Amino acid sequence: DDLDLATQHIVDLCGGDPSDVVVVGNVPAPHVTFELPLDLVARRNGLDVPVARQRQILTDLGFAVSGDDPLSVQVPTWRSDIERVEDLTEEVLRIVGFDEIPARSLPRAHSLPRRAVCDTQAKTNALRRRLAAQGLHEAYLWSFTDSALAQEFTVLKEALFLANPISSELDVMRPSLLCNLLIAAKGNQHRGFADLALFEVGLRFEGVEETQQLPSAAGLRSGHFAPQSWTGEGAGKAGRAVDAFDAKADALAGLEAFGAPVSNLQTSTANLPPYLHPGRSGTLGLGKNILAVFGELHPALLDQLGVKGPAVAFEIFLDRVPGPKKRGSSAKALYRPAALQRVERDFAFLVDEGVEAEKLLRALKGADKTHIVDVTLFDIYAGKGIPEGKKSLAFCVYLQPKTQAFTETDLEALSQKIIAQAIKATGGELRA
Repeated sequence: DDLDLATQHIVDLCGGDPSDVVVVGNVPAPHVTFELPLDLVARRNGLDVPVARQRQILTDLGFAVSGDDPLSVQVPTWRSDIERVEDLTEEVLRIVGFDEIPARSLPRAHSLPRRAVCDTQAKTNALRRRLAAQGLHEAYLWSFTDSALAQEFTVLKEALFLANPISSELDVMRPSLLCNLLIAAKGNQHRGFADLALFEVGLRFEGVEETQQLPSAAGLRSGHFAPQSWTGEGAGKAGRAVDAFDAKADALAGLEAFGAPVSNLQTSTANLPPYLHPGRSGTLGLGKNILAVFGELHPALLDQLGVKGPAVAFEIFLDRVPGPKKRGSSAKALYRPAALQRVERDFAFLVDEGVEAEKLLRALKGADKTHIVDVTLFDIYAGKGIPEGKKSLAFCVYLQPKTQAFTETDLEALSQKIIAQAIKATGGELRA
């Protein structure tokens, strides 16, 4: 009987019994007062406004101002946006004009500005630029992938599966960046883009812990190395298909940009991942530390995905790249160009077919570390004139004199050291 008309109408329509009135909290005070120090406007906003001008502005805006220092400012009830004393300084500055704030340079603690990014970020940016310069296009792909594909790259852990995936084909965190690059290659090929060159820099996942989210860089090429051209060097009749050496060149370029000691890297065919062709792939590492893998993707994997080959790929494990050795000074070493012209000498060696060219190349570099500055392989030959089971490897050795030009005696002595080192390392012989 005591219900008001509105409550009675609700009960008639919906039924039920109304509860007693419950009051929670306190009614807010109708007026809020702040203490405004006279110098706060200058300290917060960089503009010195006279006290009389501050008082006049706040009064005209409806604030009740009293006191001298600090000013006691009572906020009108309709100004619910004034929540702290700093809001009062903004009100003063708004009326005076923001264009009245004087332009002042921030103090500089150093003669040169400090770099805004850390060393890892700088190296990663350099890596991206270098891979783009290699002709690869950067892709930004999902961090999760298809578990059926991911199992081709590693044995999946239960923790990597998503409890609520956005799609049944994206149900696990990617163990390798190549998973989604292959999916992207398939999609591009279905749209008529057969010649691809993609790369991505991101995280691969070995577990749910932060230390198991590891940085990587990966790239994939498919089809032909260059587009069709009237010179006959592209994807036309005489076009060259991508091969494992293209992937190796990309991996070496990325490692060099990231600061890895490329000249010390060792190429190996041991411990190859199962998704690479066993006879057309390799690893780049320092001893047992594998920094990158490269090579042709396994034909069975390409058939499973429906990706048209040939396709080659690489993956760089950025977390395994050693940091630079600390120097006493951050300054670069003084550039001292050689005063004498270097000398080039060619050597060809007969070795067994199973001997790797890199093994002989490294042996030649170590023959005389004082004068040998570089060694390059320029020819591999097997056939007419070469004994069966043998091959010829030809190298150009670059010799740099230090204090005086080489004499014929000096060059002969260096040549004998180079030949002896090659024979010792491979059991081969100098080709006549």
